Amino acid sequence: MGNHSVTVPLSSSESDCRTEKYPILHLRRGDFSDLKDAAILHLKTGFPMGFQMSVMCIGQLAMQTVVNSLGTAAVAGYTAASKADQVSVLINNAMMTAISNYVAQNFGAGRKDRIRQGVRACLIQTETFNLIMCIGILLLRHPIVRMFLTDPTKEIYHYSDMYLTVVAPCYFILGLLAVYRTSIQSMQNGRAPFTACMIELVMRIAATVGLSGVIGYTSVCIASPMAWIGACSLLIPVYYKMMKKTNTPEVSTI
Repeated sequence: MGNHSVTVPLSSSESDCRTEKYPILHLRRGDFSDLKDAAILHLKTGFPMGFQMSVMCIGQLAMQTVVNSLGTAAVAGYTAASKADQVSVLINNAMMTAISNYVAQNFGAGRKDRIRQGVRACLIQTETFNLIMCIGILLLRHPIVRMFLTDPTKEIYHYSDMYLTVVAPCYFILGLLAVYRTSIQSMQNGRAPFTACMIELVMRIAATVGLSGVIGYTSVCIASPMAWIGACSLLIPVYYKMMKKTNTPEVSTI
């Protein structure tokens, strides 16, 4: 006999009994009467987050354009190195999800003290992971390249080594950017993260397009660290400025 799953529907009396305990779950006509402010707040918070992904894509296109002009060895080395670099990005994204929920809940409750504690703890954890990733990538950069390429040449190793040795030590800056930007967004401040995204975009394009004719492939290697430094120079002061304000949950500006 095969396994059969049986779904037992809740009766109306059981559903009513559960929702009666939580009046906040009841929908009323008044809940739909004034959605303008809520919609505007969601757009102010969500648009910078979406634009952030666009900035990353545009920056990657600028970097890829410069790499393509340097030949097949540069393309192969950069591609393999960037795949290893993406692992660190995934770790930082996971920490961003955790601190986002934590800060948003405590901001709504007016608990700036708990926000400070949470951000401090998240920074320690994130930077610990980034340090481990940095050491691991630097020590295993050649085996990592061989995971994506068969029989890489010395020239390919040269390009991949150059990228990883420049970017990996700057993961601690990426960790600062991830935690502070997410914390600021979770406190309903959309202007500062949006401005930081613009700074990142300008720095990436300036590094790749502006400096590629002078320093060549090195411009691709320093593009991301320059973008992270530029964004952090704005977001870190904004975060501590917001922490000095009262515990009232208000939309903050730069």
